[in-house]
Amino acid sequence: PTTGSFSINDDTYRKVDINQFRLHIGTILHDETPFEGTILENITFKNAHVSDEQVKWAIDSVGLGSFIKSLPEGLDTMIYPEGRQLSSSNAQKILLARSIVTQPKILFYEDPLDKMDDDAALKIIDFLTDSKHPWTLIVTSKNPYWKQKCNRIIQITEGKISNDITQ
Repeated sequence: PTTGSFSINDDTYRKVDINQFRLHIGTILHDETPFEGTILENITFKNAHVSDEQVKWAIDSVGLGSFIKSLPEGLDTMIYPEGRQLSSSNAQKILLARSIVTQPKILFYEDPLDKMDDDAALKIIDFLTDSKHPWTLIVTSKNPYWKQKCNRIIQITEGKISNDITQ
C-alpha cells in the first residue's frame, strides 16, 4: 500500500517513516524462505546500521553459530534462491536471526519453528519468551510448548476470538 493510515491504541498515523517503522517489527510468515544473497545479507537485510555485535548476538541466540563456523565462507556464504542448499531448520534459524537482529518491539510469527527438531525448537521458544527481551511476541503455532511459555493465549475460531486467557 502507498496510501492510507493505521491506528495503534486509538492514535491514527498517516505519515510514517517506513524504515523506522520496520526497525520495530520482526516477522516470519508461513513458508517464508531466505532470499538469494549471503547469509549476512539475509540476516541484516542489507541494513548498514546493524552492527557486527548485533549479528553475533542474533546468530548465537538462535543456535546458528556452529553451522556458520562450519562453512568455508562463513557469513559470506551465498544462499541459492529460496535457500535450497540449506536444511529447513537452518533456513528457519536464518529467518529468526533476521527477525530479532535489531531487537524490535514486536514479533509476528507464523509457525516459526515447524521445521526444527524438538530440542532446538524448545531452546528457541525459551529464548524468545524470556522476559528480559524488549519485545511483544505474537505467534501462531501448533507446537504446544508455546502455551506453557506465553502469558496470554487468544484462540480464534472462524475469524472470531473464541477464547482469551491471561495466565
